[in-house]
Amino acid sequence: MLGCSGLMDGIGNTLITAIVALLVGGPLAYFIGLQRSRRERLEEKRAEVIAELFRHFYLVQDAFYRWSHLSFAGATTREVVEERHAEQGKAAIESLNDLKIYVYANEPWLPPSTAARVKEFIKLAESIVNSHPPDLKNIDFHWTDEGRRAADRMRFELPVFMGSLLREFRTFLYPPPLYLAPVRLLAWIESRTRRDDTQE
Repeated sequence: MLGCSGLMDGIGNTLITAIVALLVGGPLAYFIGLQRSRRERLEEKRAEVIAELFRHFYLVQDAFYRWSHLSFAGATTREVVEERHAEQGKAAIESLNDLKIYVYANEPWLPPSTAARVKEFIKLAESIVNSHPPDLKNIDFHWTDEGRRAADRMRFELPVFMGSLLREFRTFLYPPPLYLAPVRLLAWIESRTRRDDTQE
């Protein structure tokens, strides 16, 4: 009888443990799964935003590159070249405006450091636009020193900046394995120490 009672107590304890585990573990597993699902959706949305953002960057870079050249092919008069140049300028400005709208509409999805770098790119492109005369048909500006500098910035500075943004996007989308974190931290500390030494 005593053995049967001990057996019943053991079964009762096991049953209570199973019920408690189910009551606690079920909601906990649900909460963890929910958090993981939210994080995955956030990462997917960020990846979509960055992909679309890069498409806008490419369109801006391409439009500015075209604007940096005068199109003489098949042109029979100066007016044709002026018209083409004005159209290229309008296309460049429109692509920049589209980029700005997209960035400001989706900024919450970007990491703050990336958003700041994107805004730097926008400021660079805006400064190039502002260096041009309001009359986009003014092709004589193209041959001035300021015009040549603006064209060089469109051909070289924008692509270089875009390349640095691409590297930042890749770092964000494809973070390094965790085992490399200490190595990267040490390299960062070493670079900061070197920079501080040179400033002294």
